Amino acid sequence: MNIRPLIMAAAVSLASHAANAEEALADYGSQTLAQSTSAPTAQVFVITDTKTSAPRRDRSMDLGSPGSPGSVDKIVHLDPGAKYVNVQYGTSVEFVALGAGNTQRAFVWRFDGWPRNSFELNKVAPAGFFDHPVLVYIRPDSETLGG
Repeated sequence: MNIRPLIMAAAVSLASHAANAEEALADYGSQTLAQSTSAPTAQVFVITDTKTSAPRRDRSMDLGSPGSPGSVDKIVHLDPGAKYVNVQYGTSVEFVALGAGNTQRAFVWRFDGWPRNSFELNKVAPAGFFDHPVLVYIRPDSETLGG
């Protein structure tokens, strides 16, 4: 693909009027752009296919999302001394633990974030849910494995 006509159309658009850019793009279809059109010499134009108006979200920090109690795939009862728990990617898990005064506390987490092997569950649990680190190991599902 000859990119020169696109660069010229962008230069016309930025250096002149939008009508000239439309005309230049229309000419692109016939592969004829006026050679007399030139961009100002003091400006540099960069054309990419990436949208830059919105900040990109860092998916590597995405640990999943809060789940809905009505769509739980698995319930895990955590003993006070629990050190780790195993879950599968893509599932909603309700975690239940005993709090102070033997009251049950629970929260639901959907493991649909950036695929990873493990992370500390304390990062997504409600404040004070655990009094020690609990590691969650995430098994990939068939889609994550490409199957």
